[in-house]
Amino acid sequence: MDKVRTLSLILSLLFASLSTAVAQNENGQKDSLVRLIEANAAKLIDRDGVVLRKIEGPARFLHNNTYLLCDTAIWDVNTNIIDAIGNVQIIQDGTCLIGESLKYIVESNLAQFRGSKVTLMDKDNNMLCTHNLDYNTKDSVATFFGGGSLRSKDGEIIESLDGTYDSKINLFVFYNSVELFSDSLFAKSTRMEYDSNKNVAYFGPWKGDNMLEANGGEYAREREIVTFEKNAYLFSKEQEVWGDKIVYNRRSGDAQLYGNIQITDTVQSVLMFADKATYQREPLEIILTQRPAIAMYSEQNGNRDTIYASASDSIRYYTKPFAELDSAAIAAAKARKGVMIIDPMKEIEKLRQEKLKEALDKRLTHMPVQYITGYQNFMGLEFKVTEDVLIPRRMPAIAPQEVLAGVPRRLISMRASVLRNSHLLSRTSRRAQLSSRTVFQVQEKRACSR
Repeated sequence: MDKVRTLSLILSLLFASLSTAVAQNENGQKDSLVRLIEANAAKLIDRDGVVLRKIEGPARFLHNNTYLLCDTAIWDVNTNIIDAIGNVQIIQDGTCLIGESLKYIVESNLAQFRGSKVTLMDKDNNMLCTHNLDYNTKDSVATFFGGGSLRSKDGEIIESLDGTYDSKINLFVFYNSVELFSDSLFAKSTRMEYDSNKNVAYFGPWKGDNMLEANGGEYAREREIVTFEKNAYLFSKEQEVWGDKIVYNRRSGDAQLYGNIQITDTVQSVLMFADKATYQREPLEIILTQRPAIAMYSEQNGNRDTIYASASDSIRYYTKPFAELDSAAIAAAKARKGVMIIDPMKEIEKLRQEKLKEALDKRLTHMPVQYITGYQNFMGLEFKVTEDVLIPRRMPAIAPQEVLAGVPRRLISMRASVLRNSHLLSRTSRRAQLSSRTVFQVQEKRACSR
């Protein structure tokens, strides 16, 4: 009796399937009914007063051009819900979903996977693993939540709490705590899209633990090119780089920079600015174009000094190993650096302090102030004084005055004219004049001694 009942049920299901197929061909549209196209057995069971259809498999259903495969299925024809158990698969075009259990809500075209592991694989062998996934067989869109991890065909791993996959355009979207892992690249973002057709990841705010940060950009895996936009930042132990846009080649370590560029060489204490630049990591070479400028700074004892330069065309900044330079070039570079780091104001102050100390030391030995300063005023004139001459005093001025008193007024007028004109001489002539007066003073000293 059970065999007859089971056989009649299968025949009725097949008849319903065929009738639905005919309706689809006549209307040229997708059917809204589920067709059971393969099963080992089917029977009616009673569960809490509800009559259900139990399909024993392997079983295969077809709906919206999508195959549902499972070991066993419980079909509630009243609510039009299928509970699939064991080796469950959803196959649609090149997309395959695998899990241990599935609830398929026919009216909503929604396949709800739940379990310890749910796997989605696209036609390019990109594999997404999660615990909770809903797949709409009509829209061909999968939605996962509660954590998911994508392993791309090239080995990159993208993880997030939530995300979607549109199989029509082969686009994965990740959001909420997104992390990207590659062979030598790790980054975090709030949102990321992965286009499996182009093998390109598009990201929102990006923060990496290995030298890269930005508010947006893209990562082309095959070319290993990372484009950072919106306040991009690249850093290493020796340099820091800012720009509106940075196109970074991970294989070579080189980069193209655009807009509001600032590069800091922390080792050489150099700042560079431009609107366009090329950056080569090894050996270091930076070519600045479009409003290039450079500044070198130094700091000694808490005091800072800066040398600034700009160019109308370009500035090239590069470094070379010492092994590639000759000794003359190294010596010249060291000399230039020594000159650059000298603070002229500090040098002047240093010399002033040294001269002051020397003068104080001489004064402590009771050396006259005139010998220390080298000058003495006498009769309205300034004479150069050394230790080889006597210092003109006030009292010796009386003798010349007495002599001049007996000199005719005409000669005195001539003498006064000479004295007045002497103040108009240049500094060089005045020094020569003072020298001659010193000779005169020496002769006068000898005359007095006689």
